[in-house]
Amino acid sequence: MKMKPTVPYPLVILRGRLRLIGLSYQRIECIIAQVIDQGTIDSRELVDVLGSEDSTIIRQFELLAKYDDARRNSEPIDPIVLVLEGASATGKSMLALTMICNLGATRIISTDTVRQVLRGVYSPQTHPELYCHTYQAYKERQSGPGTLSPMVRGYIAQCEHISPVVGKITERIVQEGAEAVVEGVHVIPGSLSHVSQSVVEVLINPNPELHKNMFLSKYSMAGLKSVSSDDARRTMEFENTRKIQNFMLDNAGKSGIKVIELLDYEQAERETCNLIIETIKTILDE
Repeated sequence: MKMKPTVPYPLVILRGRLRLIGLSYQRIECIIAQVIDQGTIDSRELVDVLGSEDSTIIRQFELLAKYDDARRNSEPIDPIVLVLEGASATGKSMLALTMICNLGATRIISTDTVRQVLRGVYSPQTHPELYCHTYQAYKERQSGPGTLSPMVRGYIAQCEHISPVVGKITERIVQEGAEAVVEGVHVIPGSLSHVSQSVVEVLINPNPELHKNMFLSKYSMAGLKSVSSDDARRTMEFENTRKIQNFMLDNAGKSGIKVIELLDYEQAERETCNLIIETIKTILDE
């Protein structure tokens, strides 16, 4: 029985790498079919397969191969940790689904999940601000400068419990050397950049009209059971949410965090992939 040679990446990782450098899904599947037909090939042979592509595509693939080699050295460089930030219904969670595959992330952290865990630690009586959405927390507790709106101060009150835990998890992930995607509203832009230069913070920002449509559709289209079906109430909650988003935008500007204006998911994906490539260049001093 003929043994197949070792695969440099599992196919899902290879698909992600090819998407990360900008190939279309159709082209990726052609390459995957060729890899399967040939019984898998190493990274040098993959460069030959990519020979008909634009030289930029080939250089970026070689860059990723160099990055993977550097990650396996005796003194490895830190892994890429992508942090997708934004208020409720900005599209960060949906974008995270794609970027988990593109990055080949083996660690996936949602700040909402951290909040759920903390609900098992703190009771509604002692920490009621953990038992509601960010745009509702101001009714339970507020924190931060009095010059900020109550909605933002309620958001900060939630972050005071959740953000430190997310920070510790991110630090641990970097120490472990695992690629990761962190997504959620409870990361104030600029708060994780100190962990490593490999931490890529991105604030996702649809324009207000698109953001409102996405927010209102959480009940009608997404079927989320924890939100109200009342349009008037949801519209008011959106206005609260946009205040939180504007606060995050302000912090992104002060911290130099990249803001991606969400027009559609493929455009946001491409810009995020480009940012990761640029970060890897910086890490490798290319």
